[in-house]
Amino acid sequence: MKKFLLTLLILSPFFSYSQADTTTQKNQEIKKLMILTGVVDMARTGMNQMIQQMKKTPNPNLPEGFFDEFIKEIKDEDLLNMYAPIYGRHYSLNEIKQLNKFYESPIGKKVIRETPALMTESIAAGSVWGREIGERVMKRMKKN
Repeated sequence: MKKFLLTLLILSPFFSYSQADTTTQKNQEIKKLMILTGVVDMARTGMNQMIQQMKKTPNPNLPEGFFDEFIKEIKDEDLLNMYAPIYGRHYSLNEIKQLNKFYESPIGKKVIRETPALMTESIAAGSVWGREIGERVMKRMKKN
């Protein structure tokens, strides 16, 4: 799916370089960046995790199969369209093009590939560190 969306964006023609076309080009570059970096996949993963948590505490107000139908309503293009203006407020067209060039490079691809493991390991390390700090603080406070 990621390759299909990326191919569609790359093959989209540009007719002129008016302000509207520059905006269109920027949006296409932003969507390309989000596809390269897996933003849609991360959003879907986050939503699925949230839904799994919500399923653990059933809500009598929700009909059977609500969450299955909810997931069906989530479209990749809708996520891209929702996030594109946010990226557009923070990055210029030139910066987005530079980011795309980076993430298409071997080191950029490695950053994308390694980020989930880095985050997992960082969270685990932070958890241990936080527990150690908590134990020190508790020990010190018990002495007083």
